[in-house]
Amino acid sequence: MPKTLNLVYKHKLNRKVEPFTLKEWIMYRVGQDNKMHRCLTTFETHIVLKELHEWVIGGHFVANITAKKIIDVGYWWPTLFKETHDFCRSCDSYQKIGRLKTKSLAKFVITFPEEPFINGVYIL
Repeated sequence: MPKTLNLVYKHKLNRKVEPFTLKEWIMYRVGQDNKMHRCLTTFETHIVLKELHEWVIGGHFVANITAKKIIDVGYWWPTLFKETHDFCRSCDSYQKIGRLKTKSLAKFVITFPEEPFINGVYIL
């Protein structure tokens, strides 16, 4: 393999890894807002989606608003927008109530504990 190709590959890999960091064995991604967003596992993503769409602080908002709320809280995963869209589309209440699009209603102040996932259980 030519050295130039190897250097190009290293450069591309460094650019992909650049926004990620490990802090106490937890992966974070620095977003466009320069805040660190905790990267979630597949199990955790479903819990967060349910919490921020259906449960008490949810409200059955459209997918984009729900995804924005997830980012505002400080979470991230690679397929965030696609999974949020699919989750909202499959929600019965969301389909029956209609799509709540009012952004002013979605701007609740949401606070979560520092470590919401303890031993795989979500604590609110």
